[in-house]
Amino acid sequence: MGRNKVRYLATFLFAYALSGLLTGTWTPAITLIDYCKKKPIILCVQSKTEPYFAICPFQKEEDLFVSGSIRDTGIWDSDLTHLLKVALSLYKEAMLVDLGAFIGYFTLYAGALHHDVLAVEPFNSSFKRLSQGLRLNDFSATIKILNKAVSNKRSYVHMGKNQKLNLGNMQVNSETDTDDLENALKNEMIETVTMNDLLEYIHTKQAIIKMDIEGYECKAMEMSTAFFQEVSVPFIFMEWLIIRNNMNSSETACRWTDAKRLVDYLTGLGYTPFAYHPVFQLLDPSDVLDWEIDDIFWQHKNAKSLIPYINLLRKVGLKIV
Repeated sequence: MGRNKVRYLATFLFAYALSGLLTGTWTPAITLIDYCKKKPIILCVQSKTEPYFAICPFQKEEDLFVSGSIRDTGIWDSDLTHLLKVALSLYKEAMLVDLGAFIGYFTLYAGALHHDVLAVEPFNSSFKRLSQGLRLNDFSATIKILNKAVSNKRSYVHMGKNQKLNLGNMQVNSETDTDDLENALKNEMIETVTMNDLLEYIHTKQAIIKMDIEGYECKAMEMSTAFFQEVSVPFIFMEWLIIRNNMNSSETACRWTDAKRLVDYLTGLGYTPFAYHPVFQLLDPSDVLDWEIDDIFWQHKNAKSLIPYINLLRKVGLKIV
C-alpha cells in the first residue's frame, strides 16, 4: 500500500475514533496499522470511568499492572480515581500537575473532567502513548505535556526499568551534570527540570499535584519553594511504596533522612498526611519510618477537606477502606 493511502487510512481512523468519542459510540479498541511494515503500531481503548476517555496502554505482556488493569477493567487505581475526581470537583479552577504521568491515565481523566493539566513524563515510550491519547481526545489545547524528569537540579538522566512486566516502574538509573546537550541526546538521556521550573507552564493560582516519580519525590521537593509560594496547592497525591521499600538503601534517591526531611518540609508548609491505600488513616509525621502504607495524600490546613467524602465513599462500598 502506498504512503498516500496509509496517510488516508490513518486520517480516516482518527476521524472515526474522534467521532465515536463525541457521540458515545466509541468501540472498545481500535488498531492503527502501518501497512508498509505490516504490524500494529498502537492499540487504544476507552476507559470505564465517568466521564470516559481514550487511552493507549501498552500490551499486558509489556506492562502487566497499569496497562493490564486498564485493558481488563478500563480503570487504574480506583481509590485515587475517585479521590482525584472529588478533589477536582472541590476546586473547579485548579490545574492538575501530573508528575510521572506514564501513559496519561490521570492526565486524560482530568482533561475529561474539563481541567487543564501539566503532565511530566520522562520515559519516551510512555510519552508517545500519552501524546497519542492527547490527540485522540482532542485535549491539546488544555493539556501541556513535557518529556522530562523532575529532580532537584537541571541535568540529564538515564532511565531504567526496575521490575519485569511493570513499565510504570521506570526509575532514574544515573544522573549527570553535563551541559553538552548533543552528547546527552546521543546517549538517550532525559533532561531534568525542577518543580520551580514548572512555573513557566502554570497559568493558574490553584493546582492539585499527583506525584508518582519512583522515589524521586524527595529530590523534586527540594526545589519547590517558589512553586508553593506562587501556587495554592490544596492536595498532593503521592506514591509512598517505593520510598518505603528503599529508604534504607544507599542507592535510592530518597533515603530515610531524605524522607524525614520531605515530611518535615510539607508539614511545615501546613500539610497533614493521610494514607488512603491499603488503609485510610491519619499519619503521624514523627513516625515516618514506620509508615507501612503504599499511597498517601497531603491535605493543606486551608483546603476543603476530603475526609467527609472519603467516609461517604466507604459507606457506599467503594474500595477506599
